[in-house]
Amino acid sequence: TPYAKNVTDNNVTLGWADAARGTEKVRKYKVMYRKVGENENETEEKWTEVYTNSNQKELIISNLPSETTFVFKVQSITAIGLSLISDISEPMETLTKKEPRTPLALKQTSSDVDVLHTKNAQITFEIDGLPRPNITWLFNGNPIQPSAKYQMEARYQIILNVNKTDFVDSGTYTAVIEYGIEKLKVPVKMTVKGTSMSPMRGTEASLSPQAQWSPTGITVAGGHGQGGALNQLNAPCGLFVDKDGTVYIADYFNNRVVAWPSGATSGQVVAGGNGAGNGLNQLYFPTDMVADRRTDSLLICDRINRRVVRWPHRNGTHGEIVLSNIDCWGLTIDYYGFLYVSDFRKEEVQRYKVGDPKGTVVAGGNGQGDRLDQLHWPSFLFVTQDQSVYVGDSSNNRVVKWTKGAQTAELVAGGNGKGSAMNQVNNACGVVVDRMSTVYVAEFENPRVMRWPQESSVGDVVAGGNGEGYGANQLSHSYGLSFDRNGDLYVTDHTNFRVQKFELISS
Repeated sequence: TPYAKNVTDNNVTLGWADAARGTEKVRKYKVMYRKVGENENETEEKWTEVYTNSNQKELIISNLPSETTFVFKVQSITAIGLSLISDISEPMETLTKKEPRTPLALKQTSSDVDVLHTKNAQITFEIDGLPRPNITWLFNGNPIQPSAKYQMEARYQIILNVNKTDFVDSGTYTAVIEYGIEKLKVPVKMTVKGTSMSPMRGTEASLSPQAQWSPTGITVAGGHGQGGALNQLNAPCGLFVDKDGTVYIADYFNNRVVAWPSGATSGQVVAGGNGAGNGLNQLYFPTDMVADRRTDSLLICDRINRRVVRWPHRNGTHGEIVLSNIDCWGLTIDYYGFLYVSDFRKEEVQRYKVGDPKGTVVAGGNGQGDRLDQLHWPSFLFVTQDQSVYVGDSSNNRVVKWTKGAQTAELVAGGNGKGSAMNQVNNACGVVVDRMSTVYVAEFENPRVMRWPQESSVGDVVAGGNGEGYGANQLSHSYGLSFDRNGDLYVTDHTNFRVQKFELISS
């Protein structure tokens, strides 16, 4: 009976022994084989036949398909004829074919990827190397698995599809390519960008350093005295204007956030309004808030409760705590979805990935002081598309700019002591910046809003500046500041209990 002496992925080395009986000398052998499962009921002629060249009792049968089972039988040939046929061998299976091994090489790597928010992104590599390597993916160092979010392919191209991108998908994606004992890591940075080019509280309008606003303001919220009715405000602080013209206001002593649609005569409570307290349906002296369009919610500085809370944008009955144990005053959210919060006790500004309680100091953090690496009661914030942070450094009577990654700030407004001269700022609060890098600052102790062109050592008045009062051309403790998309300027007139809109009349 034939037996296997060696088996590879494409041949079988077969051996056998002669039968004990018979005296005729064997001249050669006929070997017959077929696949198992084929020709089970067929005659001998359906077997494939091969012959040895001599009477050697071994034969290599080549060019067989891999991973296939065969059976064999042998018949000897002598001078007088053919012997009886041997018994059929045990089944013999050829091995899995081994691909030839070639060195691993990256033919083409993917460049960094920019993608608009909610759109799909793709990261691709082309590789050489056999056998094909094993591929895994990391996002910011953590493994990711195939899912509706992540779709992965790995043949001659390595592909990662990131579907319906969100701001939190910005980061570093790393392909880990393992090839035997070799391991290669290829990082690609992906940035998810917003569809609007204007930062939070910024404007899409192109404003020159000579732009002018109406000298008389229009009351768009409050203006009915101090109180808690829906047509009143009580010490309004931070504000922002949504794309549809709705003004959102941190109504400090009313412990609520109110929204005033364009043209409305009263506001709507969108957060808090249940008295001062630390319940999740309450706020306690809120100072500022911004919209997180990614989650259709509001992020609110809840000052006395030392927390930042997220509140549903519409029909919310309670909030959830995003950050705790933080003495927040101002906050904003940047083009990429990162949250910035000023902490007036730690004298610093931190940047957070929304949902992550661990922040990164991006301004201050070196104790209280007036050096350019320090802050003294940081209030409201503005962040540009390049992630430069502008800080209303209120007790230093200045506005400072911290370029991303900088260890010290640049003075952009004030810094010449407390006062009302054109080169001074008195208690810097709300800050906005236009596309020309011109800085606008609301001064709490001067009833005015000042404009400071880039690299200018003096500013000029764009709103108020006519003494403290209740007139349409006056302010009383100007506080929060925001543009709308058209370039109109909005100011929380803190102790007049109203919000004033100054319309752009010349850009």
